Amino acid sequence: MARKAAEAAFRKCIEAVDPRTSVAKAIRISNHRLVIENSTQVPLTDAHRLVLIGFGKAVIGMMRGAQEALGGAHPAFLIAPKQFDNADIDATAFYAAAGNLPDDDSVTATNFIVRQIDEFDSRDTVFVFLVSGGGSALLCAPIDGIELRDKLATIKLLTSKGATIQQLNRIRQKLSKVKGGRLLGHIKQGKAVSLIISDVIGDNLELIASGSTVPRKHNLDPLELFEILKSCDIEKTELNPNILRKLEEIENVPNTTSCETFNYIISSNRVAVEAVKKSLTNSGYEAHVITSNLVGNATQLGKMFANLIKGNRETLEERLSQICSNHPKIDSSSNKIALIFGGETTVILKGNGKGGRNQEMVLSCFNELRDHSNFAWDFTFLSAGTDGQDGPTDAAGAIISSQDLQSVEPNPIEFLNNSDSYTFWSKFRNGANHIISGSTGTNVMDVQLVLLDKR
Repeated sequence: MARKAAEAAFRKCIEAVDPRTSVAKAIRISNHRLVIENSTQVPLTDAHRLVLIGFGKAVIGMMRGAQEALGGAHPAFLIAPKQFDNADIDATAFYAAAGNLPDDDSVTATNFIVRQIDEFDSRDTVFVFLVSGGGSALLCAPIDGIELRDKLATIKLLTSKGATIQQLNRIRQKLSKVKGGRLLGHIKQGKAVSLIISDVIGDNLELIASGSTVPRKHNLDPLELFEILKSCDIEKTELNPNILRKLEEIENVPNTTSCETFNYIISSNRVAVEAVKKSLTNSGYEAHVITSNLVGNATQLGKMFANLIKGNRETLEERLSQICSNHPKIDSSSNKIALIFGGETTVILKGNGKGGRNQEMVLSCFNELRDHSNFAWDFTFLSAGTDGQDGPTDAAGAIISSQDLQSVEPNPIEFLNNSDSYTFWSKFRNGANHIISGSTGTNVMDVQLVLLDKR
């Protein structure tokens, strides 16, 4: 059954990006060297000391993987989301950022981490940073003259206007003491090795968790920052005056290059979509990864996926190009076709509903398909977040198939107009179309699957 194949493929993708396994495979000690990804070798002195520091949604699993791979009793410090506060972990742990937003606990934990870096820094020290998505909210220390509440209000405003993660992180870097490579400024003698799980389009190191461990080669141009505000339809008058002044300041490039630095992406959306492809191929589909860089408005993309599903073998290539212009050639004569997408979309909030980008995308698609008939194939469409939490909900996303079109209640339009996709899918077939995985302990953005089966 196509639906079961889609759900199984999503589970396989979560397994493939397991943070503990990803780290354990990426790092080891051999012959007085720290070996990373079986390639880079960092020499260790006889008196070497490894200090493990982690932050992000995947930090618990990453820390366990690092401790498993490196052995010994190394100083270990981490900042994890509050929902993991009962985790059994051998490290000095802080829990912060409820709802994926920075809070006072984030600032307290960050200041503690900075003090540990200052204390342990020496020529014999190698800092091993474990970095993952969500790190921007956890590793948080506003620059002098900025209150956390004002910075938070700015980020909330940008998010409500549909800002991308890239845009959010540029603003965050400008307003932070540690983001944009500034954390490295505290390492004067030691080395820095970062194992990174990417949650951003294109795997740009400077943008993952706001690039705290990545040397920044250029300053943040105020013109670039205000162009971000303009693209989000935000007026200067909507910003706190202190925030506005800081964004207008011309800064010098921070000195983050005094230490030897190694940054490695050990897992990403590409790993996730390839795992989906393998699973669906094993289920008998001709499976294609279309892109791992899907961006755009979730509602509009839902309509485009609906347009793709409404088509036939002759229109498949053309309609697929409307979603992704650069895609592999598809053999539309196949009886079982799987189209796989990855990336991260945005939503523009309307009303006061509850939902997330994946649930909204599927709802938008469903709304467009309800009145259509004479489909060329049976379809299944799934969109879900690899962190298991789509927006402020307990659902990872949603799934629909041809059989769901027989259900007529409730009407999706009023829920779309109120950004209330979670409530819709909770009511529709008593929640049977929700994807509920629970928190996965990682985040490599989202995946979308379109399965087309010959009728």
